[in-house]
Amino acid sequence: MKYSKIALAIHGGAGPDNEFIRANKKQYKDSLQRIANTGYRMLKKGEPAISVVRSVVSMLEDDPLFNAGRGSALNKDGDIEMDAAIMNGADLSAGGVALVTRARNPILLADQVRRHSSHLLLAGVGADNFAVQQHIPTVDCGYFVTEEQRRAWVENAIKQDHDPYAKSGGTVGAVALDQDGNLASTTSTGGTPGKAAGRIGDSCLIGAGCYADNATCAISGTGDGELLMKGLTGYSIAMMIDIRNMPIQEAAEQVIKNNKWEGDIGIIGIDGDGELAIYFNSQRMHRAWVDKYGKSEVHIY
Repeated sequence: MKYSKIALAIHGGAGPDNEFIRANKKQYKDSLQRIANTGYRMLKKGEPAISVVRSVVSMLEDDPLFNAGRGSALNKDGDIEMDAAIMNGADLSAGGVALVTRARNPILLADQVRRHSSHLLLAGVGADNFAVQQHIPTVDCGYFVTEEQRRAWVENAIKQDHDPYAKSGGTVGAVALDQDGNLASTTSTGGTPGKAAGRIGDSCLIGAGCYADNATCAISGTGDGELLMKGLTGYSIAMMIDIRNMPIQEAAEQVIKNNKWEGDIGIIGIDGDGELAIYFNSQRMHRAWVDKYGKSEVHIY
């Protein structure tokens, strides 16, 4: 069978199921399918993988159904603090931002760090100021807060329940292979609901929740961030491919199954041959993809 040597996968977070997800299942799937198809069309037009993953994740950030950008979870104090990262497998350039409060699309800000900064990661006020310097669109914090996330925060406050593992968020991400054989990855999140102010997760950390190298693969992770950080999940999968010559799906499964700590982990990945890896150990992971044969799928469970 002929194939185009391009492929793309996106995710909208892994974790426990809940009533809101079940009630909005169609809306979730429609959004994931639309965004995946948009990204695939960009790849077919010859756009580079790094541009495609940046664009599709910005679309996911704009959708209030997902815990990234608009729709981000509120921390213990009821505030918004967002993280994001992007990595180009062609030259290993990368950028991340943490504790962002003003950039409408944190992934666009992370890409400016990659392109126009000598640093790899900016956080807090410094990242917010960099957004203004780089003319990234900024908004008031109220833009990010949705009725559902406010309701969840109030419910947790009443219960005095701020266990970050009680209600995992809906981190978003994308991986892609373009016509030139280049890989790229992006990940963006509002963090775990009820997290402590100042908590930084895996999504902005290269090698944990985001990794891309043309020599191995591109990975975007989701789930319990502390676990992905402890296990350096993205880089670990790449090393299984590099050192043990494992197929990407097998490498992903091995890394997640061999995780030493209890909790939810999910990944999407792609290698230089256009082979996709989709794996999670949680009740659900919102995901969609278009493979190297042009076949598309979307699933939550």
